[in-house]
Amino acid sequence: MGKGQVKKIVDNKEKVHALRTIIHNYVLDIPVALHAETMENVPVWKISVTDITAKIHHPTKEWQTALGIKAPLSKGIHYDTNGAILSTDSTNEDNTLDTISSASKSAN
Repeated sequence: MGKGQVKKIVDNKEKVHALRTIIHNYVLDIPVALHAETMENVPVWKISVTDITAKIHHPTKEWQTALGIKAPLSKGIHYDTNGAILSTDSTNEDNTLDTISSASKSAN
């Protein structure tokens, strides 16, 4: 749970970045090409979080500092504060699809 300000993204390059970030949360490789010139009629919204009360599963070092978490970083895909991938240190090499979610098992 959290609170924040919702804003519609109008810049097509920002839409592509946002959608790629969301897709990477579910699959290791993006299954389709996303191009800025095809995003004109795709509505994408962003939430600038001002308060959060839920668990954070893979907090960055910045989030750990901000929230006072003193735990080692977990394995997986690590993102910077803008959603770009910093590193991937997953130990699961199984890239087959999960039968329930159809997501790449190594992205979980």
